[in-house]
Amino acid sequence: MINEVISSSNSLKFFVEGSESSFHPDEIVAQIKALIDLPQGWDFGSGDVISSEVIRKAIEVYKLTLPYSLMCTIHPTSEGGITLVLSTKDKFLDVTIEKNLGISLTKEQGIGFDYHIIYSDRPVSYHELIQEIQTISIENCIECISSEPFTLRNTIRESEDFKVIASNHTETEYQFLNTNAH
Repeated sequence: MINEVISSSNSLKFFVEGSESSFHPDEIVAQIKALIDLPQGWDFGSGDVISSEVIRKAIEVYKLTLPYSLMCTIHPTSEGGITLVLSTKDKFLDVTIEKNLGISLTKEQGIGFDYHIIYSDRPVSYHELIQEIQTISIENCIECISSEPFTLRNTIRESEDFKVIASNHTETEYQFLNTNAH
């Protein structure tokens, strides 16, 4: 069911039944469990074996995220850990379960030219991890229900010279009224 492919970026990607990413909890748990089969040197000659304790903790951490409907991808680390990349829109939390069972967190925001790292590889407790997960989940909900005016940078603003008015016709178009046109 799960075929592993080593990408050129030295991370492992999984394809489940023909789709690159799957967000069904059972499939993500199966992907995490499949990491136990990685041999020593899986990462182009380096890459430690991932222990069953790391896998168990990664599954535990993943299950903490389920109530928040975050997208999740998994990546083994060369040091014998597992990174869960949790995301919603343009917010990302990289949760790394280390070989020694510690948890570190990297928080990123933005895509493309607007991308920036808020902090990187910060050791966190379960309590801090849950707070960060709740924070990006709440921020996502606030963006969805915000009633504040929102204008994209490249949006044309309405002025007295250019107005959109509803047509009296039963068409799906609108009449444009340019008061300066003759």
